Amino acid sequence: MPAASLGISAASGQYVARLGWGSDNRRSEVLAQEVTLPAATPLYLYVAYWIYSEELCDVGYYDRFRVYVNDDIVSENDRLCRSDNTGGWEWARLNLSAYAGRRVLLAFEIFSHSADPLASIVVLDALQLQNSF
Repeated sequence: MPAASLGISAASGQYVARLGWGSDNRRSEVLAQEVTLPAATPLYLYVAYWIYSEELCDVGYYDRFRVYVNDDIVSENDRLCRSDNTGGWEWARLNLSAYAGRRVLLAFEIFSHSADPLASIVVLDALQLQNSF
């Protein structure tokens, strides 16, 4: 989607991926794609992310954001709440060296508890595979 439609500038280019509670009241959303990773190691995935959460930080249930390679969780925030709001773009670096040279399913998932009326949104942009820090 155009970043401008969210009232933000993209980290790179004009388009971003938005995951999270929208007008359709979805509580879980996944963005996934099969990719063949380069064989060279070390191998890192860099991704720009922007977190907005209305979730309270002192409740018994939380929103969750995960990154999967196949069925393996390679990054997780299982207590996503207001204190995680970035207010702008930040970068994550994920080590994918264990999957180098393989065809994998790369997936980003956001989840909100069904009893929770508060929203969390993660916006992603500028995914890059690199062989160095």
